[in-house]
Amino acid sequence: MKQLVLLNKTLSLYILYIIDITSTHKNIWEQLGLKFITSWDDGHPCDLKLANLLNRYQIAGTFYIPINNSEGRKVMGKEDIRTLDTHFEIGSHTHDHIFLNSLSTHECKNQISLGKSILEDYLGHTIPGFCYPGGKYDENIIKIVKNLGISHARTVINFFLDPTIDIYQIPTTLQFYPHKKFVYCSNYIKHLQFSNRFPAFQNMTFGKNWLHSLKSMLNKYQHSDKVFHIWGHSWEIEENGLWDDLEEFFKYANSLNIQSLTVSDLIAQPS
Repeated sequence: MKQLVLLNKTLSLYILYIIDITSTHKNIWEQLGLKFITSWDDGHPCDLKLANLLNRYQIAGTFYIPINNSEGRKVMGKEDIRTLDTHFEIGSHTHDHIFLNSLSTHECKNQISLGKSILEDYLGHTIPGFCYPGGKYDENIIKIVKNLGISHARTVINFFLDPTIDIYQIPTTLQFYPHKKFVYCSNYIKHLQFSNRFPAFQNMTFGKNWLHSLKSMLNKYQHSDKVFHIWGHSWEIEENGLWDDLEEFFKYANSLNIQSLTVSDLIAQPS
């Protein structure tokens, strides 16, 4: 009889141990969930439609907004930018959306500083982040960005899944756009660091289609410490009729155990 009581106690303690260790592992998995970033360039009025989708699926977003667009595209006005700022992160994108490598040092400094200061006047708070228009920059432009008090800057380099090392050359994973495979190949070759970028490149080049490939990567890395950074343009989504695809992607992302962060959130996390 005593042996039976002892056996029951031992079994009960073992069950409690299994429950505890399972719960602990679940918490660890939650902490290690994939870091999911979305960022959007050019400040087009369609950003408001994009923001509604992000809100619907509880996904964070960083919007890089110029004051004007020298390419002739519309840019949101002050009130719309203020509306966006209530739920999302705002970053600067120069004053006139001009490729900075085509400017003198003086012109480059003015474009970056004016774009940042006007947004700060609109919103009443500091704008910490920046995105290089067209992904065009060099070491001198990085130096200007640093000297103007900007804390980090995003590029358009694709196929990265690793945490950011250089906060003034933040890479991305993919643009939300159905590029032809030769475009992926060109981008892969252009930006080197082949071994780090190969898994995402392989997935997009040899997958069924671009949207399926995006979703399969999210699923594959959802329990990892990787960073999945999608970027794009709302005007491009509008022009190419990609809203249904974007909603499908956001809905799928929302169903997974991932951390949705802004770019500043990512930079603030311990490495």
